[in-house]
Amino acid sequence: MESGGGIAKDYVLPDFHTRSRGVVRDYDPTQAPRSRRLGVGEFSEDVITLRNERFTIPELLFNPSDVGVRQPGLPELVLQSLQCLPRGLWPGLLANILVVGGNSLFDGFTERLRGEIKKLVPDDCAVRVARPRDPIANTWLGGANLARHAHVQSLAITKLEYEEHGGAWLARRFAAGFDL
Repeated sequence: MESGGGIAKDYVLPDFHTRSRGVVRDYDPTQAPRSRRLGVGEFSEDVITLRNERFTIPELLFNPSDVGVRQPGLPELVLQSLQCLPRGLWPGLLANILVVGGNSLFDGFTERLRGEIKKLVPDDCAVRVARPRDPIANTWLGGANLARHAHVQSLAITKLEYEEHGGAWLARRFAAGFDL
């Protein structure tokens, strides 16, 4: 029987009757995953045992080439984004990186991202990566706050304006104040 070697974890799927969220627990080889009906209104647990997938899937965010995807990883994408801006803006942006979304909940994600970005940028740039208390809803909350802002109309253009003036006009309008 497999021991799991401390790497394996059982993920108990939500059943939406007794549990609306999944639960991670230590792997128990005596509890074989099952999902059969026990009695009227009673269900056993639906369990997925995760082993090295716990590490290999999040690793793809940093090294997509591990599975043959010819694209940069997340740290390289951050650097590519910075290279589109004047170098003088880099320190302020690197010191204020906010990660959101479900992937930011992976254990050690923010620390790993910070370390990988630090290797790619000049030594004099402080790199700070933070995660909000609720990284899943944070983006939506930010958009909702922006929509309520009194000056939101000055930050928007209409489709008609874009069609009339084009992308170059849009870039000039929102790049005002930046020395690009």
